[in-house]
Amino acid sequence: MMGKPSMVSRLHVQDISVNDVLSSIFTLSFPPGTMVDDRIREKVYYIPEGIENLDRAISGGRILKTGESLIDPPSRGEMRINHHRSAVVWYLLILNISLLFVVLLLFVFKRRFLGSRGG
Repeated sequence: MMGKPSMVSRLHVQDISVNDVLSSIFTLSFPPGTMVDDRIREKVYYIPEGIENLDRAISGGRILKTGESLIDPPSRGEMRINHHRSAVVWYLLILNISLLFVVLLLFVFKRRFLGSRGG
């Protein structure tokens, strides 16, 4: 039986339907004021009030340069501020760990050396 099928089924198709889906399922509808970054038309525009104004909004949209991003990179000043904030967080973390270590040493010192004198 090795290498031979254990069962064979034969089907006879009489009818088949393809792409029997409503187009409305694939239609996106955005609220007015939504910014659209259209990479096919290479434009940026805002969804207008009323669908009848959409063509005018698209034609008046800002044309993107090749590779242009809508999100501007942070300025050098903003990067310095963010770097400064992360450095402050690290300094505070190291300070807290150091203080915890000192408190632990004092606790051990007190139990070991001061506790042995009294007893």
